[in-house]
Amino acid sequence: MNRKIEHQVKQDEPQFPFPIPDYRFDQKNEMFKRRTWDEEIRPHGDRLYKSVKYRDRYGYRKLDYALRNAAWNLEYDFGFGTMRGDMGLYSWTKIADKVKRFVETGNPVKAIIGNYDKQKARREFGIDENDKVILILGGSQGASSINQNILDNIKSVPENYRLLWQTGELNYDEIKSGLDEKQLARCILIPFTNEIEKYYAAADIAIARAGALTMAELEAATLPSILIPYPHAAEDHQRKNAECFVDNNASLSFDDDMLKEYNMPAVAVDLCDRGTRDVMADALLKLKNKKQKPAVEMIVDEILEQVYIEGIVS
Repeated sequence: MNRKIEHQVKQDEPQFPFPIPDYRFDQKNEMFKRRTWDEEIRPHGDRLYKSVKYRDRYGYRKLDYALRNAAWNLEYDFGFGTMRGDMGLYSWTKIADKVKRFVETGNPVKAIIGNYDKQKARREFGIDENDKVILILGGSQGASSINQNILDNIKSVPENYRLLWQTGELNYDEIKSGLDEKQLARCILIPFTNEIEKYYAAADIAIARAGALTMAELEAATLPSILIPYPHAAEDHQRKNAECFVDNNASLSFDDDMLKEYNMPAVAVDLCDRGTRDVMADALLKLKNKKQKPAVEMIVDEILEQVYIEGIVS
C-alpha cells in the first residue's frame, strides 16, 4: 500500500507556498520513488546528469539526485539550483521550460568592494600613488603554481611596480624565505585577509584563479585580471567562469600548465604599460553596469516579495 509522506510543520514554523524539501531523503520518500515510474520526471533527470557514479554520502547515485530535483521542479513549479554539479541540478536551462520562476542574481559580495578609496588604501599600504600595483590571489589555501610563477619571475618586475601577494597559509613561509630583502621591500605578503576590499582598491591589475566569488569581486571592484582557472575544478567550471570575462575583453586567461612557459608578472606589466589594462577596465565596467542592482539586494528583494505576497509577514 502506498503511503504518502508529508512534510511535518511545527506550530511556530512559517507556512511557505511550496513544500520545503527535506534533504534527509531515503527510499521511503514518495517523491524520491516517483523517479522509477513517472514518465515526465525520468527524461528530465536523464538530461540533468547522465554520469552514474556512486557517492560516498547516502550511497545514492548522482542520477538519483538529478531525478529528485527534477521531481521537485515538475511537481511544485519551483526551481532550486546548486553550484555543486554532483548534487544533480547544475544547469537551470536543462528544465527551463518547467521552471516558471527564475531570477539570476549572481554572487553576493561585500558592499565595500568597489567603494573603498584608492588613495586611502595605498596610504595604508605605504604605496606611492604613482606606482603600479599587481594583486596576486590564490584563495585561502593559496595557488602553488601561481605562487611559483611569481617567485620565478619576480626579478623581471620593474622598479615602479609593487606586489600585493596573498600567498595562502601553506605557502607563506616558503615564499617569504625565497625573496631577498630588496624583493621583500617591494612586496606586501599576506597569508589571507578579511579586508580584501583594500587590496582590490589599491591594485591596478590582478593575477588570480577564476572561482565564482573571486570573479564576482573582480567585477564589483572593476579590476582587470589575468585568470588562471584551477584545472581540477568540478566540471571545469573555473574555465567557463573565465570565458565570461575573456569573451567580453575584461580579462586574459591562461591554462595552469602554461605557467611553465609564460611570465605572469611580465604579462601584467605589459597590459598596464600598453594601456590595455584601461580598455579591460572599461569592458568590465560595462559588464557591471548591466546588472540592475547588487546580487544581495536582488536576493533580499525576492525573498521579501514572496513573503509579503503569501501573507507570511504583515
